Amino acid sequence: MVAVTAAACGGGKVEVAQAAVREVGTVVGSSRGTLELTAGDVTHLASEAGVAEGVIRDTAPKLDNETLWSQSMTNLHQMYEATPDEVRSNLVSIACDGVRGKITTAQQLEENIAERFADYSPSEGQQLANDVLGLWQNLYEARTSSDPNLQASAVLTCFTVEQMVG
Repeated sequence: MVAVTAAACGGGKVEVAQAAVREVGTVVGSSRGTLELTAGDVTHLASEAGVAEGVIRDTAPKLDNETLWSQSMTNLHQMYEATPDEVRSNLVSIACDGVRGKITTAQQLEENIAERFADYSPSEGQQLANDVLGLWQNLYEARTSSDPNLQASAVLTCFTVEQMVG
């Protein structure tokens, strides 16, 4: 749980937009008022995104106003409506593996799902891949773009959703 607030160089308190935290909470069934980033979180997320820490500090409080956020929440909501409870957190992790550079193609996405959900039939696995594809694709494309704000939005979106489902 990320609850400790720390001053990051030049920063002070860094909080993910409360509207973003509420929106994720509504989708995933978790209630949490705030999500504050520690100095370590800011450093880690900046490194993961390949951007300066200031970009993370600037993007976090307005995350819910970013286009990527809106698209990702639409994808997350659709995925949550279409999938069983027991697979959702794994699917979020798989989608966010695109941000981390672990899954870089749709084929890798399908293979990863087949491995993680070996107990499912091939058609069920394919359906899970279809359900998570939009979220993975939006996040991966944002992370690999040349726009630092998109890159920061991608890692912050994953961080926020993973904290809320974790």
